[in-house]
Amino acid sequence: MGVTFNKEIGPGIRLFGVKQDSLKSNRITVSVLVPLKKETASLYAIIPQILQSCGSEYPNYTALKRKLAELYGASLYGYSSKWGDMQALTISVKAIDNRFAPGGEDVLQSCGKLILSLFLRPLLDENGNFTEETLAERKRLACEKIISQINNKRLFALRDAMAKMCPGDGYGVDPSGTVEGINALTGEDIANGWRTLLKTGDITVSAVGSGNFTSFLESAGEQLLKLERDFTPAENPAIYAPEAFGEYTVRMPVTQAKLVLGFKTGTNLQTGGYTACELFSYLFGRTPHSLLFTNVREKLSLCYYCVSHYAQVKGVMLVDSGLEEKNAKQAEEEILSQLERIKQGDFSDEEFASAVQSLVNERLSSCDSGDALEGYYYPLLRGGLPLKTPQESAEEIRKYTRQDVINIASDITLSYRYLLAGEVKDNG
Repeated sequence: MGVTFNKEIGPGIRLFGVKQDSLKSNRITVSVLVPLKKETASLYAIIPQILQSCGSEYPNYTALKRKLAELYGASLYGYSSKWGDMQALTISVKAIDNRFAPGGEDVLQSCGKLILSLFLRPLLDENGNFTEETLAERKRLACEKIISQINNKRLFALRDAMAKMCPGDGYGVDPSGTVEGINALTGEDIANGWRTLLKTGDITVSAVGSGNFTSFLESAGEQLLKLERDFTPAENPAIYAPEAFGEYTVRMPVTQAKLVLGFKTGTNLQTGGYTACELFSYLFGRTPHSLLFTNVREKLSLCYYCVSHYAQVKGVMLVDSGLEEKNAKQAEEEILSQLERIKQGDFSDEEFASAVQSLVNERLSSCDSGDALEGYYYPLLRGGLPLKTPQESAEEIRKYTRQDVINIASDITLSYRYLLAGEVKDNG
């Protein structure tokens, strides 16, 4: 059915609802945007993880788990992610729609009360700080997550490449923070950070699913309007526009090298043309039918994988591949050769049609879950764009032509080369 509720009730406070009758569940989310900076990334990264573990009404994880069980196995999430140069802090609860509650309970309202209670009324001590007992487990889990990301060399290479490509932007900062940063935090630090979020953060409460969200969202608005606020709107994310070509090589004990190529696209959510750039990415290297997969991986066997990623908020495109270091130069040449093919229109109608259908399917499949549907609408909402339904977006994509993709490709240029490779052996 699409967007049914969309109100900015105060500076930096928005309420948003999307109804999709085919879903059997509802997802309620509180998301807060703050500037993504090295000095505060760890502080803000741990806050949603703490908020989703306990609260003043649920003083320990056992009590909270019991409440979730009462809500027919509702799921609770807390995490930190990246939105352009901003850090997005999210807590979210997902549960069955009221129609499927055996006892006729209002599960939707109960989930709404739960998420707002955790966000607005966390468990604090008599001094208004988080206790070390509350923090210990969350710190451990946060550090384990960071370490696991470092051990995942493909993910490490992508994140390290972004850091090197955007050294002066928030986009180059890891929204998970660092182990050192997490361990240095005190209960007082985190409590003050939480209060700063309430006062200055860009807050969105969203509800997605098959329920009637009006009553909950209006109640949420009443509570949020009671907050003491000092909000200044953030500037639009700076589009990726490097001044010079960059290159970086990292040596680590790895058996498979990782090559990451960064491209300037010249387009993002704010400048327009981002859908055509998405379509370009699907043709270039996003699917098993793409030019990179078919030619660089399959025909030439230069890499184990070769995939393109378009970040629509920042306007940067990455191509990451796993390969033997000896093949890195040739793989790069072939990747650039496939880019040049698109610029010259040297691709078949079947390849183009496959890219269009893949992107159409991605749009339509976003209606299959509340998570995906929220992920579809969030960029439109944050970017101030028309809130078209996935079906309307799919119809627009079908109207794109080969020339649209060729025009977008003409502005895409290589700006950065990053190589993660094995350590050089000392034969002396």
